[in-house]
Amino acid sequence: MRSVRQSITPKLMVTQIISWGVSLSFLGVLALPVSADLDIPIGVAYAGASLFYGIGAVSAGYTGRLCDRHGGLPVLAAGSIVFMVALLVIATSQNAIQYLVG
Repeated sequence: MRSVRQSITPKLMVTQIISWGVSLSFLGVLALPVSADLDIPIGVAYAGASLFYGIGAVSAGYTGRLCDRHGGLPVLAAGSIVFMVALLVIATSQNAIQYLVG
């Protein structure tokens, strides 16, 4: 019988891959409205995606070590919570700094 961990981890992996793709793809459609709404240059709106990729690249080694040490499930679950908070910050941002922090 498969453990709960074995059945949940692949589902979390798929949902995170989809959420990363959707969250970055939205900029292709919404960069212009985001830049207009926040009164920032469109380049700053696109810089958010670049910052996102950069942070992901820098933290990949650490994240891999966390997965080795604690297993994928807790790391994926924590990542989902961090991602949710970041999207909440982006959704409620009022200026470029708040947008880029998200």
